[in-house]
Amino acid sequence: MRTINFILLIMILISGCSEKKDSNTVSTNRATKEVSIKLPKKDSIITATNQFIIVSHNYDFEKDYYGIIINEFTLKGTSLESTKDYVSFGKFKDVLMGGKYNTSGANYPVQLNLAKTKVYLSIYSADEMEGTFDYNKILEYDMENDSVREIYSFSDYFSSWYLSESNNKIYGFDYTSKSLVSIDTENSNLDTLYSSTTSFEEIEYHLRSNGALDIITFDRDNGVTKFNVNLKTNELIITALLPLNSFSSYKSGFIVETFKDFKNDIEELRIYNGSNKRSIPFDFENFKTFWINDSEFIVIKENLIQKINTDLEIMNEFTSKDIHVIDVTSKSIIISYTENSIKKAGFLDLDFNNLVEISSVEPNKIVLIKDK
Repeated sequence: MRTINFILLIMILISGCSEKKDSNTVSTNRATKEVSIKLPKKDSIITATNQFIIVSHNYDFEKDYYGIIINEFTLKGTSLESTKDYVSFGKFKDVLMGGKYNTSGANYPVQLNLAKTKVYLSIYSADEMEGTFDYNKILEYDMENDSVREIYSFSDYFSSWYLSESNNKIYGFDYTSKSLVSIDTENSNLDTLYSSTTSFEEIEYHLRSNGALDIITFDRDNGVTKFNVNLKTNELIITALLPLNSFSSYKSGFIVETFKDFKNDIEELRIYNGSNKRSIPFDFENFKTFWINDSEFIVIKENLIQKINTDLEIMNEFTSKDIHVIDVTSKSIIISYTENSIKKAGFLDLDFNNLVEISSVEPNKIVLIKDK
């Protein structure tokens, strides 16, 4: 806790700083500067420059238009600049598959290569009211020649997938065959890596520093399992991690379980590291957890998020009406919140000191967030 003398010193330093100039709105054919918003009770001086990509879906059903907007943001302190690129699905007139819950998770319907020359899209056609499903297609959009091609078509959901640039493959779970598969993006060849007797309820993808890919899966029959994929040979090493009945997230050997016993009204936040287990009573607004580094993660409560370490100690918290974590990158937490009865999206720094509104993107339209 800060001492009184330290607080007085900070107040003197802040009062001595020159007043910031207002952010002006400037428009060009490609870029738009945005006015930033900072919570008055969270005041700090930030000079680092961070860059992000946020992709939002862009549909006009009356005009039969289906596409996405690629928003590139440069954030310096509380100044936010953005550019936009518009991508059309062309002849493919379907919506994107699913939404997105966290960066390592299963449900990105859009993925980009690092050079941002190709965009990969998961679209589907279904009549959910009638209970019919037509297909789930993976498309590749080439930014350089403005062309779209189909890579693969599934007869059931393919909502869980990961783009590996090192070998030009897509890894994911095919719900028709209940199999982990890889798809070559150049020739569309599909290889089955592992067949399961059940469908996975949760899937996370973690690229390791040695170039291998860890696929973490959860289902109630088998608990939490790790599939280590050699990206050069496509060979698997399968490790049963824990026989749990619920699962929230995984990071560097730690498993977080957000446990709720509805019958006995018991809620616990649990963390496992091998055979070691810690738990504390907890009340959840959302059962997802979001890792921000190897030792700290975020939980969501009502109008509040908390940063918690692997010893289950509360390190920090941030309050805002209807706050929800959309995603976490290595540089920022992207949240949605309500201000003046309007749902907004914003960048929150990892220390919970600064919130900058993203006025050009609606939270419910976001389908991809990544660092540049």
